Amino acid sequence: MVRTAALAAALLTSWPAFAGVEFQPYEGRQTIIEGQGGTRVAKNGIDFWTTGTPPRKYQIIGVIFDTRGVGPLSRSLVGSPAIAKKTKEVGGDAVIVSDSVTETVGYTNNTTIAAIRNQKSQLLVLRYAGD
Repeated sequence: MVRTAALAAALLTSWPAFAGVEFQPYEGRQTIIEGQGGTRVAKNGIDFWTTGTPPRKYQIIGVIFDTRGVGPLSRSLVGSPAIAKKTKEVGGDAVIVSDSVTETVGYTNNTTIAAIRNQKSQLLVLRYAGD
């Protein structure tokens, strides 16, 4: 778990300015990590690890940066078809939700003042390794 956190910190040094889903490949020594277990949601053909790590061997192949609106009409990060599609396109089997923050990007004043918010998330893209 400590190795995963250190690798995630090294990978996640800057945040792209965009809206949507962007993949950045990991470049470096391709270390196989033995996970310890956590909570998983299997949806759209991949595993979304919301806490912890997979209880098996895996390799980090990159990072997905995701930006989406927050509100009653917004779709959830976990189970997102766009994230699943991008993960499969790059050869991944799963993602670990490594960071997610909500920021206020503006205000609207139709009849009442309401904040406009975005959720920015970073997900480590994993390829499961053979046992």
